[in-house]
Amino acid sequence: MTEADLRDITGLAVSARLARIALGVCSVAFIAAGLVLLADPVRVADGLGLDHLDPTEWTLRMAGALMVGMAGQCWLVRRAGDHPVMGASAFALVTMGLLAVLLVAMPGEWGYLRIAALSFSVLMAAAFVLILTSSRRA
Repeated sequence: MTEADLRDITGLAVSARLARIALGVCSVAFIAAGLVLLADPVRVADGLGLDHLDPTEWTLRMAGALMVGMAGQCWLVRRAGDHPVMGASAFALVTMGLLAVLLVAMPGEWGYLRIAALSFSVLMAAAFVLILTSSRRA
């Protein structure tokens, strides 16, 4: 069965188009958050409600570097075929879900960045759930 045949029976092309948009949104958010984490982890720690500790600063800096890499991956995979895009969307769903769980479980007070990051991760996870389930319709 060719990709064109699969597209006709599953609605994969529409879902892949939506997944490309969602991956683009994730990419922009990851690059922005990653660069901010690299540049000023102390301010981010304050916004998250974390006490300023030197290990916290370096952990956030490393998270920033990883987010820059994730941003690039999300952006580049948008140009792939429908099936790889949908696979990347499943991976992004897991990533956003894990991020949400970690943000809820994170020690410290609830700062404005924690609330914003949790809102974004839950929203994107929900978007990927809808995109992935809509690709399975017959």
